[in-house]
Amino acid sequence: MELFKICLHLSNTYLKGKMEHRLQFIMDPLVNAIGYTISYVGIWILLSNFGTIRGWTFWEMMLLANLNLFAYGFAGYFFYVPMVYLGTIIQRGNFDNIMLKPMNTLLYLISSYSDNMLWGHMGLSVVLFIFTFANLAIEWTITKVAFLILTLIGAILIHIAALLAAGSLSFWTNTPNSYRDAIFQNARYFITYPISIYGKAIQVLLTFVVPFAFINFYPAQYLLSKSSDMLFHPALQFGTPIIGIVLFYSSYRLWEAGVNHYESTGS
Repeated sequence: MELFKICLHLSNTYLKGKMEHRLQFIMDPLVNAIGYTISYVGIWILLSNFGTIRGWTFWEMMLLANLNLFAYGFAGYFFYVPMVYLGTIIQRGNFDNIMLKPMNTLLYLISSYSDNMLWGHMGLSVVLFIFTFANLAIEWTITKVAFLILTLIGAILIHIAALLAAGSLSFWTNTPNSYRDAIFQNARYFITYPISIYGKAIQVLLTFVVPFAFINFYPAQYLLSKSSDMLFHPALQFGTPIIGIVLFYSSYRLWEAGVNHYESTGS
């Protein structure tokens, strides 16, 4: 409980500092949400002309997009800024100070830095979930509600793992952004659409190498009962929580290895 209070205090202190620029504090998440809304309007225009994309309707596509958006927004709120700027923190010698804190280094980082811009992701996704589920003929049961909750937790963990792994590379290289963009940002945009529209190589990549398809495509198949668009094995529909836990554990071990590898800048 005491550790939780410390983390909450660090987070509140950081947010109060950002609120000194009130207009930017408000506009960042708003502009972010507007940007995503425009991109979804683009999908609507596309599907209004073509009807479906490989059998996926507009609202089914919105389910894919929204599972990804919500999970990324939640994960990015805590992990985006610390992982993106970790290289700068290390280069300036500020990580030495973090190492001296009487708490876990990663916990201190995600408590001390957050990205209020990601509120736009989460706010928009909540609204879109309401409209999406209202326009989809999903027969909700206790099992499906539990499945959705576990899927969201697993999807968040997958996004956290991607950010954490990419950020941890900063302990070995001074150019982490290129890795982050190649591994994380670009792959994330692929799953805006059903991965069944891509060639087999991309399907394998997004399922078994960089398994972002578990964020939305496979769980959406179960929720929508889309057996006609099945790839590989049907059991993959239920793999999101397991994949999330495994990837988070692996990325955290990479983080620990990076911290152990870290050598002070001496400045």
